[in-house]
Amino acid sequence: MRLIKRKRPARLARFLSGLLAATALLSASIKEADAQVLLDSASSDAVQAKLPLYEWHDSENAKTQSIVVTVHGATQEATCFDKLARNLAKQGFLVCSMDLRGHGLWHFRQHGATTRADKSREGFNVDYKQSVVDLEHLLDTLRATHPGAPIFCIGESAGAGVIVKAGIERPDAIKGMVLASAGTHPVLHKLDWVVPDVLKGFKNLAHPLEIKRYITRYSSDDPRVSKEMNDDPLGRHTMSGRELLATSIFIRDTAARAKELPANISLLVLQGTEDHVCSPTSVRAIVRKHPGFDKQLVFLRNCGHVLLGTSFIKPQVNKLVVDWLTRHKDTALAAQSAGPLALNSGAAAKQL
Repeated sequence: MRLIKRKRPARLARFLSGLLAATALLSASIKEADAQVLLDSASSDAVQAKLPLYEWHDSENAKTQSIVVTVHGATQEATCFDKLARNLAKQGFLVCSMDLRGHGLWHFRQHGATTRADKSREGFNVDYKQSVVDLEHLLDTLRATHPGAPIFCIGESAGAGVIVKAGIERPDAIKGMVLASAGTHPVLHKLDWVVPDVLKGFKNLAHPLEIKRYITRYSSDDPRVSKEMNDDPLGRHTMSGRELLATSIFIRDTAARAKELPANISLLVLQGTEDHVCSPTSVRAIVRKHPGFDKQLVFLRNCGHVLLGTSFIKPQVNKLVVDWLTRHKDTALAAQSAGPLALNSGAAAKQL
């Protein structure tokens, strides 16, 4: 018995020592992997496009083979995709994220704007039409600076409408699209909040309305996401009645525009079943009207409105997007090497 008692502490010590060593090794490998991904806010692409633009790339990949362009939704800004962008960069993508007009650096490059001149300057206010032009210009720039690299686009909420419109205007530029929370019918809740705010907005369409409480209540099923959005210094926490109205009108037309998309653009549509910003079922029309064959609609159970533009992206959502883009990237690169490749995966809808 004495011998056993003496050996147990020694065995336990060796076990704990090995466990600590393994943990340290794993931690070091994770840090090393993260260190390979670089974020650049002043890249040559940003300089040439003359746009507020962020890029993520793997420092060990000298040549850009495939590109992903992300476009955020209303109230957010380009770096909200940081988590997803880093995961995609590790798979060999160059990830570019642009600010929509009226958001991010367009809105906040002069902090505390109070004069009429400040508020009327280019980019201060929401402008989806010009944001589409910005995306078209960015696509042209990326095709010139990275010839032969297939380009995919990710758009969330209003950003989904922006990439659909740009896909119509630049039919040869985009190989595939991921549309997240692209619902076209806003849902009204808390009429005791909405009615007074609507009345204020219609009395003065330029008057800023506080929207933090709406973000807190409706943006996500995960309170960490809502807090992250409200704490973001480059996020919009007030919007005018005119800007909110423009957002509602713009997203409403996404389904009608989808039928004008080129049939060869692959499409993945992600929709949370617990979306309380837009009606979840309204995305069906987008998939139905898209003329292509390679399209898929995935309803995500227990997920709210913001799916991708957060550091708290759910693992199953992240995996779905990364796997879909990686698979289509490989297909596009193989097609470039071997010539035209026919694709027909059929329309599909499923729930995760």
